[in-house]
Amino acid sequence: LGSTMTDISTAVPALAAWLAIARALRDGDSRAMLAAGVLAGVAAALKLSNAVFAIAAIPALLFLPGSITARLRGLAIYGAACGAAFAACTAPWALQLWREFGNPFFPFFNQVFQSPEFTVESLRYERFIPSGIGDWLLRPFEILEPVSNVHTEPRAPDLRYAALLVAAAVLWIARRTGLGSLVEADDSSARVLAGLLSGVFAAWILWLVLSGNSRYFIP
Repeated sequence: LGSTMTDISTAVPALAAWLAIARALRDGDSRAMLAAGVLAGVAAALKLSNAVFAIAAIPALLFLPGSITARLRGLAIYGAACGAAFAACTAPWALQLWREFGNPFFPFFNQVFQSPEFTVESLRYERFIPSGIGDWLLRPFEILEPVSNVHTEPRAPDLRYAALLVAAAVLWIARRTGLGSLVEADDSSARVLAGLLSGVFAAWILWLVLSGNSRYFIP
């Protein structure tokens, strides 16, 4: 049922950040927002592809309880904490890269910093990016196939995405067909679920646009 990838360590702070986001969605706790920002920033600093999950948290945070002002304040706390944590964790290594190559994110973003040590072309590899609308829609089910080069180089069938999609569809149908009493939840639980599903959807879209490679989607 789980991932066959091995780079688990940098996924831990990303998952912890989303746990804190769930707490914030439930309670509106600003301390949870602060913790989420710090953890998401650390995760992105440890592995740059985890920035997908830091960015995808923003749609989830739109479901924070309270007024629009409270939601904007929560987003501001999250964004400031995320940026500060990312900068603090990245700074020592970024300084070394700047001194050596003139690019604090070397070899990434070299089209901006233009270090002579590396190409200035984009590092966006398109091998696993969907090629059409049908491929986009079927990707959760294509990942079930035990063949190589579907969403990563080796064979790595993964049931989780299709299972999540089917579960969400069943929940929606149940609510639409009068079976909603079987899946009723209190306001805070429904808010957490809606926020997290929105975040996951945003992360899925970002991931497929940027790479579609499951080595960069472990959390």
